[in-house]
Amino acid sequence: GQEQFIGVKADDTITFDLNAAFGGDASAIRNFTGLSREEAGQVSGDYELAVEKINRTANPEMNQELFDKVFGPEVVTSEEEFNNKVRETVQQNYDRESDNLVNRKLIDALIDNTTIRIPVDFFKKWLVRANEGKLDAATVEEHYADYERELKWSLIRNKVVEDMGLKVETDEIRDRVLDKILGQFGGGMQLTDEMRQGMVGFADNYLKQENGKNYVQEYEAILAEKVVEALRGRVVVTDEPVTAEEFRNQNEG
Repeated sequence: GQEQFIGVKADDTITFDLNAAFGGDASAIRNFTGLSREEAGQVSGDYELAVEKINRTANPEMNQELFDKVFGPEVVTSEEEFNNKVRETVQQNYDRESDNLVNRKLIDALIDNTTIRIPVDFFKKWLVRANEGKLDAATVEEHYADYERELKWSLIRNKVVEDMGLKVETDEIRDRVLDKILGQFGGGMQLTDEMRQGMVGFADNYLKQENGKNYVQEYEAILAEKVVEALRGRVVVTDEPVTAEEFRNQNEG
């Protein structure tokens, strides 16, 4: 029960039934322990918790200092604006996560329903040779289903690129890197055209690093987004209201 945890101090050790403590809620156990979803659903018996440090939180004062710290200087100036901005930010996060979930389901459906003959033995041997020193035959065998799905998606994606004439321009790659840089400043930093131009050299230098590997990674990421966007335009997506908990479970699945 909760009484086990009340009054504990740093360096204390508590033995407790993990499954009972969370009422058998595998999702809560997973979030608390970092276990996989499967492992969290199978926990049983006593676990030992070592208390290293205790942190206490307190609600901050609702003032301009808080508003500026969270959203940047003078972005919001009242409690009402702050609450609306928080609500808007949460909604944007859910919109982004739901889009990602739909994209994953779309890709999974395409892979599962597209027949592609894979020369299994040859592919397994190729994986070992192409990743010499990183993969051995046993590892390939263990994770083969994942490698095959990746190959099928790659072939499907290449076919979509070819049939729909999808391309990625250098400016798109550079802009993506610049947006990432801005993201490091919390997204609240506004650049003038002159400031942005001054950062172009930095972005170009980043793209040349690792013998162009960074460029290829950004190129592939943008191309993959364009493929999914093109495919999304050809399917009907139906909204389905779910609770936050149901949505988290779908995302973890």
